[in-house]
Amino acid sequence: MLTTVVFRQDTKSGCVYLDDHIEIGKDLTFTALVEQGVKFDGEIDMGNGWMLFSSWNHCILGRQVNVSFGFFKGCLKKFGFALISGDGRDLEGLKIKHDALLNELFGIPQKKNEILIAYDFVWGTVSSQLDPRGGSCSVEFYWK
Repeated sequence: MLTTVVFRQDTKSGCVYLDDHIEIGKDLTFTALVEQGVKFDGEIDMGNGWMLFSSWNHCILGRQVNVSFGFFKGCLKKFGFALISGDGRDLEGLKIKHDALLNELFGIPQKKNEILIAYDFVWGTVSSQLDPRGGSCSVEFYWK
């Protein structure tokens, strides 16, 4: 049995719970995250209204993760995480772990190819993605 809830029970809200107490959801502001105790380790201003922030060493579903936040014009639109693994260079192995986690939570994905699986909800999309060119692999939440 999982001890941390990723979504509200009915999956209608699209909220993610970080470290068992930080509620991440659509249109959350940077200030609201800081007030909940999130500390940021890096930021990138894309110069087009998007700001990306990273924060390390968190917990989701009892697993250690590093997270990223994507704000558009000050409102959270994207949240991502990657499981922390011993071998950060094994992107394919990490993708398998991310896929297994999402399969455990949501079952068979609506979309699937060699680099992505995705689940569509009323509020947005959850996906596991491999970016071999960029050298990354993550689970991403996109709110409409």
